[in-house]
Amino acid sequence: MTSTDEHQSAVAVQNYHEADSGYRMHLYPLFLDYRGGTYIAQVEASSPRSSVRKWLRSVPATLGLILDAEECVALQEGFQQDLSLIHVEGVMQAWCASVLIGNELALVQIVTIETAG
Repeated sequence: MTSTDEHQSAVAVQNYHEADSGYRMHLYPLFLDYRGGTYIAQVEASSPRSSVRKWLRSVPATLGLILDAEECVALQEGFQQDLSLIHVEGVMQAWCASVLIGNELALVQIVTIETAG
């Protein structure tokens, strides 16, 4: 395995806790599969859709060492233009969405974690 392969298969982990006032908050782990790598983030939000939107705002800072600037912009713009969350059949509180970046598929999977409160 080359260092490039190791880099691509590395898992990046980030936590984001932004409050949405007035709404019940949940934790949403997000798993991005792109170009052979898996990148994990965790966002606190009121809905799966708002968790993806919060995560997208952080993409340049959190994935900027892994993705080039054009890929970060394409990822953000692609999901902002069409954020169609698809419920994962047979799995409770899990969704996915995808976008093409050039010829590569970027797949994000979102799961709801209930929080105490």
